[in-house]
Amino acid sequence: MTARRAAQLLAACAVALLTACAGTPAPRPAEAPAVPAVTPQLEVVAPGDLKTLIERHLDLARLGSLASGDTVDDSEWDRLIQAAPGQVRELLQTEGYFDPQTRVTSEGSGSARHVRLEVSPGRRTEIGDVVIEVQGALGEAESAGDTAAAGTLADLRRAWGMPSGHVFRNADWRDAKAATLARLRAAGYANAQWSGTNAEIDPESGRAKLFLVADSGPLYRLGELHIEGLVEQDELSVRNLALLPAGAPVTEAALLDYQERLQKSGLFDSATVTLDPDPAQAATARVDVRLHEAPLQVWTFGLGVSANTGPRASVEHAYRRVFGGPYVARNKVQVGRLEQLWEGEVSTNPNEKLYRSLLGGKVDRQESTSDIVLSQQVRLGRAQDTQRTERLYFVQAERGSRVVKDTGNKVDAVALSVNAQGVWRQLDSVVLPTEGFSLSAQGGLGRAHGTDAETGPFARLYGRFTGYLPIGYSWYGQLRVELG
Repeated sequence: MTARRAAQLLAACAVALLTACAGTPAPRPAEAPAVPAVTPQLEVVAPGDLKTLIERHLDLARLGSLASGDTVDDSEWDRLIQAAPGQVRELLQTEGYFDPQTRVTSEGSGSARHVRLEVSPGRRTEIGDVVIEVQGALGEAESAGDTAAAGTLADLRRAWGMPSGHVFRNADWRDAKAATLARLRAAGYANAQWSGTNAEIDPESGRAKLFLVADSGPLYRLGELHIEGLVEQDELSVRNLALLPAGAPVTEAALLDYQERLQKSGLFDSATVTLDPDPAQAATARVDVRLHEAPLQVWTFGLGVSANTGPRASVEHAYRRVFGGPYVARNKVQVGRLEQLWEGEVSTNPNEKLYRSLLGGKVDRQESTSDIVLSQQVRLGRAQDTQRTERLYFVQAERGSRVVKDTGNKVDAVALSVNAQGVWRQLDSVVLPTEGFSLSAQGGLGRAHGTDAETGPFARLYGRFTGYLPIGYSWYGQLRVELG
């Protein structure tokens, strides 16, 4: 065999060998046997709400949330079963059951294990005696015979959220303590804390005795008003709305009422009133008032149509710093085909008793197919707005003139009257009420003179009731009844 022939045979053998290797599939690794998913069988026998509580929080019940393929060996099962009675006891104590009886049975092993948990909750614990004591400034004042302090402490005890006979629940216990502490802080004791609280449970009698001691800390009294944000308005107008003399207790209600009066005054777009809680300055506490003034002048334009007077256009103007002083002027002009109207008022800012003086007037001309009526009105009065009430006393002069188109006859009438009106409110908010009611009444005595009617005295009386009631989610109802 020649050397050339030997080389050709060697190459052919190499190609055949490579072809054989490529055509043979590589062996696959052996697959691990499938592990059955854990399907724990836990049967809880307990009253309705307690059954839900146990199934939601018991460690045994949480096995159902294991991912597929996870395993729990028998020793872990045994540990969880042994721990179950103790966990059930802790869970039921949060609902007031302090002497439950628990029986656990287990059958099978591994994923085929079946556990039955029977729970008898026993007697539910109720509140017996409740003792609430206060240390600190409030306790000292109450012991010294201070009437206001005694009233504050009595209100705390009266409003306690877990009175005798109430079922003892941990959530209620926590909420009642938080609410009482919030009420104490709102009464002017901004640093109030619990010195100690204790609930003594007697499982045999099913009764709980509650002991609470609060440290009120100091009573915060007004030292100064620190006002920020004034540009055009004067500081005196802001201070007059406070109704908080120096040394007065700074309560949460007083701060919220002050803030609402500032917002309602119309002088500010926003107002925030807060207490500086520095305990070292409690006797002369600082109240911070942060304001953002409303624009000095506001113009409002409108277009409308009425079935009686047809189309109309109107413009209103408010000026909150007339003559550079604490006066507010409002004017409105309305022009239509059948009616022309002007009305306006100038009033002072409220004084230290929230009274303001006002001078207003109105001219109204209305035309119909048969006549033209021109009426004029001038009013001078004094008004007061508080959180619960509004008062307005005024003297009013009125004149009316009617001209009959067909005949040209003219009839005049003049009246002078003394009037009073008031509003009494029981609302969750004066600015945007959603719940509560208001009652308003007006009365007046006067004397009238007319060219076609007998001259003599007159009286008028008017009343209105308005109620507000929440209806479902973000819906509110309003009812109004008027009588005059």
